[in-house]
Amino acid sequence: MTSAVEPSGLFYRERGSGDVLIILHGFLGMSDNWMSIARALSDCRRVVLVDLPNHGRSPRTESLRIPVMAHRIIQLMDRLGIERADWLGHSLGGKIAMYIALRWPERVRRLIVVDIAPRAYPPAPIHQKILNAMVQTPLQQFATKTEVANYFIQTLHNPQIAAFLAKNLDYEDGQLRWRIDPVHLQRHYPDILQWDIPPKAQRIEALFIAGGASPYIRPEDEALIAQYFPRAAIVRIPEAGHWVHIDKRHETIDAIRSFLSCG
Repeated sequence: MTSAVEPSGLFYRERGSGDVLIILHGFLGMSDNWMSIARALSDCRRVVLVDLPNHGRSPRTESLRIPVMAHRIIQLMDRLGIERADWLGHSLGGKIAMYIALRWPERVRRLIVVDIAPRAYPPAPIHQKILNAMVQTPLQQFATKTEVANYFIQTLHNPQIAAFLAKNLDYEDGQLRWRIDPVHLQRHYPDILQWDIPPKAQRIEALFIAGGASPYIRPEDEALIAQYFPRAAIVRIPEAGHWVHIDKRHETIDAIRSFLSCG
C-alpha cells in the first residue's frame, strides 16, 4: 500500500492495480474507515482513498462547502495523473462524489453513493452531540486513546462511535490532540448539509446503496435520485444503518463488486 501527502496537502492512500476507484469517506471519518473495503476491491481496482479536507491527515480549509472540497479532490486527481475514475462516496463523501459527477461528468466512469441522497438535510442530532463532546473533551486529562474512547463511551453511550472518534486522535510532544479541528467543524457544520444544485439529468451509470434501517435515503428520495441520475439503481441492505459498510460489510462488498463487474 502507498500513502502520501500530495502537493496541495490532501492525504491519500493507494492499493491494488487496474482502473482507478476513488473512495471518499463521510463526515468526521478518514480514509482508514474504508481500508477493509479497499483491500476487498484491490484485486480489480487501483483504489485511491482520500482524506477529505478538514479530516484525517488532510489540512484545514476555511470552507466546508461541497463545491470547494470537490474542487480540491479534482486537483488531487489532476496531480496524480488520473483522467477518469470510478467513484465511491459515503454520506458527506457521497455528496461530494455526486457533485463531481454533475460538475465534471467527463471525470466519472461510474458512481457509487452510499446512504445519502442529492438533497439538503436537517442537522443530525448525533452529529451535534458528537461535535459538542469533542469540543468539550478535556484531552489534557487523558494519557491514551483508550482512555478517551472510554470517556466517549460514558458520554455518548455508543462504543462504535467512541472507537470511530478515537481514530481522530494523535500524539504531539507526548500529548493527545485532535487531528481535526472540532471547533472549526462545528462552526461550519451547516455547510455540509446544503444541496442547492438544480436537478439536471446526468446519464452516468450509478449505484445507490441504502441502509435498510437508515433514514438517509427515504422512499420519496428515489424519484429525486432518478432526476439527477436516471441510470441509477438503488439497493437497500436490510438491517444496515447509516454506516452500511460497517454494519453489513460483506453485503456492501458484494454490491460494489457486482456493480463494478469485479467478478
